[in-house]
Order: sequence, then structure tokens, then C-alpha cells
Amino acid sequence: MDWTLDITCRNCSKHNKVRPNGVKEAKCLRCHKPLIWTLHPELYTKKRLPLAARVLLGALSLFLITIVIKALIYQEIEIFYPGRHGNSSWFYFAGRDMIWPVASLLSWAVSALAPIVNHYDKRFNERSYRNLIIFSLVTGFVLHLLSIPFGMKVA
Repeated sequence: MDWTLDITCRNCSKHNKVRPNGVKEAKCLRCHKPLIWTLHPELYTKKRLPLAARVLLGALSLFLITIVIKALIYQEIEIFYPGRHGNSSWFYFAGRDMIWPVASLLSWAVSALAPIVNHYDKRFNERSYRNLIIFSLVTGFVLHLLSIPFGMKVA
């Protein structure tokens, strides 16, 4: 006798038809999460972020957002760019030229807040948050590098 199970995904509420011998390997057709988590939630171990890490990441993102707010209020910002052999320097940005460094700081603040939001999110979507963190870190780094030609070197 050939029959199928109707399993509702816990993550996206989609009804999935699964054969009894394929329940362990079955994934949701919409969100691609394993359906075994729906049947046995204790098999799913969500990564937990310690309180110290949450506080540190929250403080870092708050610090970056404070720098951005200060830059937007005073319409100027100075950012440190490391260099080789002690040739590091500070760059000064004012007016429209500060769009690039402000955008990079906001992108880094998003990447610092994403693990905290992921910790409190009950859905099974760690991959989405990981992709957001990687994308925002790379975007922030690229914007940081793009901002160098727009700044004036401080002596």
C-alpha cells in the first residue's frame, strides 16, 4: 500500500506530502527546512548566544549608530584608515562626501545587530541571518574602501 503523510511545516505552515520512509530526509517545499524538526522539535538545537556576546554586540552597534548620528548632526566625520609600516592616517569627510563612510558604519551596525535578533527569533532561519551578516560585512568593507578617495587626509 502506497500512502503519504501530510506534514505541516512549523516554519512556513506549508502542507507537504511525504512518504513514511522519507520523513527523516524530507524538506519543506517552500522554505527548504527539514520536516523532522516539525515532528520532533527536540532534534533541532538552535545556537544560543551568550549574554556577554549579546551585550558586546549591542554596545558595538550602539557605538556605531552613535557615530553616525553625530556625523549627521555635525555634517562631518573623521575615520581612521590603517596602513602599512605605520603609515596609518585619519581622513576627514564633510557634506555629501560622508555618505560612503556613514553607509559603511550603518552596514556594520546591521551586521552587529543581526546575531542578537537571530537569538530571539523562534523560526528556523539561521541561514538567512548568516547571509545577512556576511552581506552587510562585505558591503560595509567595500563602502569603507570606496570612501577613501572622497576624504581629505588630516595631517
